[in-house]
Amino acid sequence: MADANTYVTVNGFTCTRARVTVGNVGPWTAELHLPSATELASPATLRIGTLTMVGAIVENGVYAEQRMLRIVGGTGGWSRTIPRWSVHNDAGVKASLVAQQAASDAGETLGSFEVTPERLGPDYTRETGRPASRTLENVIGDRAWWVDFEGVTHVGERATTALQTGSYTVLDYEPAERTATLIADDPRTITVGAVLADGIDTPRVIREMEITANGDEPLRFHVWLGGAASGAGRLAALLKSVVQQSTGLRLLGVYRYRVIQQEADDRIHAQPVDQALGLPELHRIPIWPGTSGTKMRLVPGANVLVSFIDGSRAHPIVVGHEPSNGSGFVPASLVIGGLEGPAAARVGDAVNMALGTFTATIAGNPTTCTITAWQSQGSIAAGSSKVFIA
Repeated sequence: MADANTYVTVNGFTCTRARVTVGNVGPWTAELHLPSATELASPATLRIGTLTMVGAIVENGVYAEQRMLRIVGGTGGWSRTIPRWSVHNDAGVKASLVAQQAASDAGETLGSFEVTPERLGPDYTRETGRPASRTLENVIGDRAWWVDFEGVTHVGERATTALQTGSYTVLDYEPAERTATLIADDPRTITVGAVLADGIDTPRVIREMEITANGDEPLRFHVWLGGAASGAGRLAALLKSVVQQSTGLRLLGVYRYRVIQQEADDRIHAQPVDQALGLPELHRIPIWPGTSGTKMRLVPGANVLVSFIDGSRAHPIVVGHEPSNGSGFVPASLVIGGLEGPAAARVGDAVNMALGTFTATIAGNPTTCTITAWQSQGSIAAGSSKVFIA
């Protein structure tokens, strides 16, 4: 095994110590020590013998004339906050579109994308102030995502390959902990997703690994075996549960929006009232009225309350309207009973009283009346112009 002082380099500069962590989910990370205070900048190319890794420097400092770096696979963009954004598609928004937009906004490259179902609901809503990785995890569900050594992000299970006999040596194995320590001449041999068989009791799949180089010691691979192909791994799963409890992936509140336009099918375009919440404009969202059998044409500028069905960003709906003291309380028109038509007298409706017999109530008594000599036509001049009652 070559000396670690010449074996590990970053952007061509020698590293005295290196620790690379590769999980089943997320980007790989590397912690490096350089023997001098040489200034380095992203992108960083880390070489461990025949293995090449491309990432971004996210931490960089000097202590005792030695530079210490922390590198994250890709561009480090999945931890960045990205701007608000929304999209609508009556056929269902593609999960790949949402993921690609998040990757683009974060400056990352999205590679393979294997997600079922391929489409979300008719909408997707993304507010500002959240890391890009939260959007990715929200649309891919329980699928794994990871950043390869070239810096490309993939969604789906890693390829499962069998380690060749003789390509590695098992130094230590703990069956109860499902951990093992290996050495290998070619660092490209040991990968997450590979099946370890020789030197342990039963074949197991590597789900996490840590590569360490320290001084003149040979490279060591500390691997964790077992677990689900889409699982986040031990530490990542714990961190993910903490993050989800503190930030959440669902929109569970009720938010004030202002009507921009209402289409012929009654769906509306609206913008958030409180811009500080980081919510985007929403398009073609349906109205769920509080009273069944009613529908209305809202006036532009009216405030409405928007909620998300089951907290899903893919299903925004209007659930409330302005109270009686609000400027947008009175709609442009209102249908009661489910059918739109002139079943109630309104301003402008025609009145046609033709010859014939009809019954009228006079002084509380039903009376039969007959028109024999004249005919009257006209229209209603006073009353409501907005109400339809079926």
